[in-house]
Amino acid sequence: MFFKHIFKNAKKSRKENGLYFGSLIVAIVSFYVLLSLEDQDVISFLRTMESDAIQKLMILIKLVYVLSLFFLFFLIYFSSRYHLERRKKEFGMYQMLGMRRGKIFGLLMGETIYNSLISLLIGIPIALFLTELISLATIKIIGIGIIGHQFKFSYTGIIGTVIGFLLVQIIAMILLSISISKKEPLDLIKKDSSKKQIISSEKSRWIYLIIGVILLIIAYLVAILLLKSLNLVVAIIVLVTGITGTFMFFKGISALIGNTLNKRSEKSSGLFTFTMRQIQENIFFESNTLAFSSLLVLLSMICIAFGASVAISNQDNTNRTVDFSITASEEEIKETINTLDLNSYVENYYPVYLDSMRASLNSGDNEVLEFSWEGFRQKIEKMPESKSKKIILQYLTTDNYPYIISLESFNKMREASGKENLILENNEVAFYSNSGFYSEDFINEVLKENPYIIIQGEKYDLAKEYYIDNIVADRAITLSNALIVSDDLYKNLIGNTDYPIWNLNINNNLVEEKGLMQAISEVNEILSESGLQYESYLQGMGRNLFYIVTGSYLTLYLGIIFLIIGNTMIGIKFLIQLSSTKERYEILLKLGAEKSEVFKSAKSQVRIFFGLVIGASLISSIFGIWAMFNSFLNEESKKLLVYIGPIASVIIIMLVIVELIYIKIIDRTSYKEINSLNVFDRG
Repeated sequence: MFFKHIFKNAKKSRKENGLYFGSLIVAIVSFYVLLSLEDQDVISFLRTMESDAIQKLMILIKLVYVLSLFFLFFLIYFSSRYHLERRKKEFGMYQMLGMRRGKIFGLLMGETIYNSLISLLIGIPIALFLTELISLATIKIIGIGIIGHQFKFSYTGIIGTVIGFLLVQIIAMILLSISISKKEPLDLIKKDSSKKQIISSEKSRWIYLIIGVILLIIAYLVAILLLKSLNLVVAIIVLVTGITGTFMFFKGISALIGNTLNKRSEKSSGLFTFTMRQIQENIFFESNTLAFSSLLVLLSMICIAFGASVAISNQDNTNRTVDFSITASEEEIKETINTLDLNSYVENYYPVYLDSMRASLNSGDNEVLEFSWEGFRQKIEKMPESKSKKIILQYLTTDNYPYIISLESFNKMREASGKENLILENNEVAFYSNSGFYSEDFINEVLKENPYIIIQGEKYDLAKEYYIDNIVADRAITLSNALIVSDDLYKNLIGNTDYPIWNLNINNNLVEEKGLMQAISEVNEILSESGLQYESYLQGMGRNLFYIVTGSYLTLYLGIIFLIIGNTMIGIKFLIQLSSTKERYEILLKLGAEKSEVFKSAKSQVRIFFGLVIGASLISSIFGIWAMFNSFLNEESKKLLVYIGPIASVIIIMLVIVELIYIKIIDRTSYKEINSLNVFDRG
């Protein structure tokens, strides 16, 4: 009988608290998706390239998971407290009928565990399906699906999800159950007396509102104008003014609502005045909760925007120009290819001739190499002030001798990647650096102004195009400033030295047959037996994927968690306020108000309640996302700011869909609350 009662109450609880129950299922799905990341194909692939970084990522995931549990605990605690407050009379009657307090405690814990298990049974299959979709989509996007994909059941993900979820559920319910079971039957059965609230004057509320708006404007301006890089002091100023301003704004917004009400109440009909008074009171007494929810939704939008931007800004960072860069002599390369039977795999291989101009200073003669960036610097200094200008001027110093790359080596690389050869005129060189050092658009604008450099007293014009194609497979050589020069000039400056790096490209027919990742992986396994030191395109791609996973996967996850918790808190707070003011709706119906009008008033309250919170978050997110793009994206990635429109559109559409779902759920719950009033039907 006892367990039958638990099952019945648990079923009723799920039906009455669909919003809360749905949020728990979303949380379970999110937990498993996060914890199962370690077993997904993309991480297995990355582990072969970035094992140390992946180890650190797994630690970070655990920290993010603990943070998620912390937020979930407060959601469960406040939501369960609302549900238990509604059932106080029921618990009082149990005690009046002789049920011991320990049994009431057991009843509540039984309902909690049973509903938790139901949530897990629903959430985990959804999580498994969603994780498989994410894994398949990811490996398809990055091109490793053909290596081999197998469905993986993450035991660590399941155990972590179940233990963590049950733990926060049980702890929250223990705290709440103890407070319920300690109360006397009379305290539980009697109606709650009106809580005494300190109501501030209208003048003080206007002061709160004005100060809140001023602080928010300061936060917005500081974030946009000063948060150009991760400056701790500036970041603290933004956080303090932004958070304080949000709390003060919500504490004073009731004054603005009251002012609007006074101006429109005489002209309005129906239950407009009642609706606005309800909103004014709800927001005033719940200002701190609404401010906190608004900040959570703001964090959610920023996290989602940041995650999307990281994924987009890194998608083209690893251009395939070279498949392998091997440190070896020509004899060793030929012997390795013949011995390991790599001829069918190799399209071509060629030496990479590059060295620092400073190397000529150590050539043994007493001649001092004369080199100057001055002609290039002069053109840069004439450009408008910008971050790009400051960065390159810091690198182009008098003692900064560039590397030089032979035109033959560079064109071999261009041919292998299907690009046209670079042709240099007499006394012409081309400026080169690895991608990400400088703004490509800025450098190309400078090159249009016909800049020059001086080598050994002779003037050399810079070609009109800036080159950033990877000269080696990964990071064996990272060049901030380099010049592509004719082979004759290279020999004059460096001499006939054999540089011990050879680039190797895989046969295109093999790539078409097996796919790029599988072809490179096969050659990688063969070369690992040679004993030679080498780097592959996979390593650069792996690093790029790691940045995408850490930057986008985790932030998108946090964004979803913050969005769900923030919206659920808004909805729960509205329902708590509705439950505590049910008598007002009852009086309205007794005075002759139509039920349709009362329902319309409740719907309007829901929309205004959500609208104020989400509206404040949206306004703050505009400046937050703007500052984020300026602060976190490098110069080259900022070219992809053209995507901010589509990103913002997707975020807004997603937000609208989520809000409509929540509003619909709250509407239905409000309808049930009002419809349950013991008043004769008038509409």
